[in-house]
Amino acid sequence: MSYNDKERLKYMRNVRRQQVEQKNKRYHLILMTFGILFTIYLTVTLIMGDNGLIRYLELKETRDRLSAENQVLDQHNSSIKNEIEVVERDPSMIEERAREYGFTKDGELVYKFEDND
Repeated sequence: MSYNDKERLKYMRNVRRQQVEQKNKRYHLILMTFGILFTIYLTVTLIMGDNGLIRYLELKETRDRLSAENQVLDQHNSSIKNEIEVVERDPSMIEERAREYGFTKDGELVYKFEDND
């Protein structure tokens, strides 16, 4: 092997090494790009997706609002049940309520007066 052949072989090895390094750099660049894009996609999906953070916060707010409404309705139901119990135990309360709605006993006369003002 002559000196020129050795130099040529050394030059070819350097060229091949540079080609491999460039190929590796491209591969790493592509891999990093896909990694970054995938991370961005996951972040956006976790925040804005169908089951993301924004949807979770909306559902939590709705749940809290409905829970508060349920408490109000439970209190209202409780007061109505208490009123029913009182009316069932006291016949005079039944009569009072009936008269509020315009009912009368048998044989009673109701007089209605017109206001001339």
